[in-house]
Amino acid sequence: MDLSGYWKGERHNRKSNKNSFKTFINFKKTRNMKEYLLVFRSAAGDDAVRTPEEMSKNMESWKNWIGGIAQQGKFIGGQPLMAEGRVLSSASHITDAPFAEGKEVVNGYLLVNAANYDEAVSLSKACPIFEDKGTVEVCEVAKMDM
Repeated sequence: MDLSGYWKGERHNRKSNKNSFKTFINFKKTRNMKEYLLVFRSAAGDDAVRTPEEMSKNMESWKNWIGGIAQQGKFIGGQPLMAEGRVLSSASHITDAPFAEGKEVVNGYLLVNAANYDEAVSLSKACPIFEDKGTVEVCEVAKMDM
């Protein structure tokens, strides 16, 4: 939702623009919360054994879970990740990923607002990654003044 009007001093009629007003109130409630990064990992090659129906059902689970977080006003963003990547161990040493010997891969991430670690962990407990014996790593995002 575009909240730019609130910052430019534009006036909004509460009756005609209830959704924008509710979004503004939710924004005010969450702006003092901390940001947490949820990192999703699962066994390498898990997606290769799914049927199209299983993939569709799994995607629906993810949409519902993320949608529930968004309805609470706690979703900031996130994306799935491609399996391909590069690992840098120094400025001149770059290795293609994933590794054949690797047991798990990072599948994606979510950035959420939460009051504390307990709430961030609570949001993570219904994550569909657990259906595939995957894991969720919860990390508080450090604020940097730059």
